[in-house]
Amino acid sequence: MELRLLLETRETPRDGDPTMNAASRAGQSSPHHHEMNSHVPEHSQGLSQQRQPEPSVTLQDGLCRGMSLQQVTLDKAVAPLLPRPTAPFDRTERKRAHTSAVYYSECFLRGIEPLDADTAAVEVQGQYDKWWIQRTAYKEGIKVSASKIHESKAAQKRHRKESGEDGEEECNDAVNRRNVASYQFGLSQEDQDAEIYCNQNSSPPMEQISMLSVSSKTSIEIVKNRLIEDLRQSGGVVDTLDAIRCIEILQMHYAEGGLRKVDPSSLIGNWLTISKPTYTECKGKSKNGENLYSLGRIGFDMFKPTGLLCSVQASFNNVRPIDPKNPGRPLHVPKKLMRDIRKGECRLHSYDIVVAITVEPGQDRKGHLQDDSSGGGNEYIVPRQIRGILTTQGYSIPDPIKRERLSIWFSGGTLEVQDEDDLEEWKQIFDVTSAPDRVPKEYASILAAKVLLGAHLPENLEEDGTMSFSLNRPIGGHGSVYCDVIFMDDQLRIMKGHHGSVYVCIRVPEVPA
Repeated sequence: MELRLLLETRETPRDGDPTMNAASRAGQSSPHHHEMNSHVPEHSQGLSQQRQPEPSVTLQDGLCRGMSLQQVTLDKAVAPLLPRPTAPFDRTERKRAHTSAVYYSECFLRGIEPLDADTAAVEVQGQYDKWWIQRTAYKEGIKVSASKIHESKAAQKRHRKESGEDGEEECNDAVNRRNVASYQFGLSQEDQDAEIYCNQNSSPPMEQISMLSVSSKTSIEIVKNRLIEDLRQSGGVVDTLDAIRCIEILQMHYAEGGLRKVDPSSLIGNWLTISKPTYTECKGKSKNGENLYSLGRIGFDMFKPTGLLCSVQASFNNVRPIDPKNPGRPLHVPKKLMRDIRKGECRLHSYDIVVAITVEPGQDRKGHLQDDSSGGGNEYIVPRQIRGILTTQGYSIPDPIKRERLSIWFSGGTLEVQDEDDLEEWKQIFDVTSAPDRVPKEYASILAAKVLLGAHLPENLEEDGTMSFSLNRPIGGHGSVYCDVIFMDDQLRIMKGHHGSVYVCIRVPEVPA
């Protein structure tokens, strides 16, 4: 109970004040996801100015008496400045209370302001949902009225320009153009007409595409090639008028052709994502014309130094069968899916996202370019391009009701050097002892990830330069986190996430053993 009294005395409540103490708010708490309270005053006083607890009930005294934070439980979950508690993913009120107690006590000991702690908890609880399901595509939905299909070319160009993300127009160019063009698609041609078309450089007009029959194999090959060409030209944007119409035709063909029953074995392979990645906060372009992001943005703050500038070359989705009894790697399963896995009645597959990145030269560990670095001559500067591989380890199982749906979750990831010759330089860049310290808000986010998602962050580099993190409490479940296959054949796969995001992949040919 010492910890509960500590939390109750963090603020002096006033009548009508939204920052009332935890005890008076406990009966109003709800375990569901919440919005930040817009009425929280910005002039929240620091911890040093708050009313201190009695000496007999301080957390420090409790720790001196051998009290373990892992054994502390409360009757109700609390949040100092929010109307509702954190940790909505815990099933019972007691577990939510325990998680809340551990998190806010640690924030208190670290000197993290209550408002920063609450903000970090809210963001991290939604972070997992944003990773690869919501952000693997450009916009929600793919529907458009038929009248828009016949817009002029000028109108289509204007639509492409206006549909760019605010503040990131400079990053709307082709990210995967060079990478996509380097692959031979080898799309099958069922007849001579399709073969003739695929060998031509020009594409038929959109009006002609719109009138194609969805039952014709020749037409489908034309539509597939038109979609790939449009994505190549637009940099992977899936909401251009041409891309929208092509996806609609392929989706109708897939549904009407009786192909909605997805065979999980047909998903096995390595798939190159040709739709545009949508990491936020693009930092501009590299000298090669590739989008730049901070390592913290593309690695979700799991790897330090978070401010390091990296360019993105390509993104792959690697799907392989997994034996639950002998997975060969850490396997953390959401509680809601544990029963299905234990029964052995569903086929488990890996669902790894592999991103090829390059640490750009001429910057220090904080991401400051050499001219802008405030560290003078003593600051380490990345001497050349260093290529790396960022992998997010995920899993998928078929949904028991919707056969075209895959339930997906992620439970860890790695960051490793790609070229062995760069290993020593890689170790200098990612030397944990030399990495810049996290600012308080970053630390609050990491602490929330540890407590709410069971995240284990890398504490050092392995001998081969690899860093790893894991999520021991992954979030997922049938109908909550999933992707629907809306079109798939031997070469092309189109999927739609539970937020309506659409992304397109092509199969990478396997190299014979």
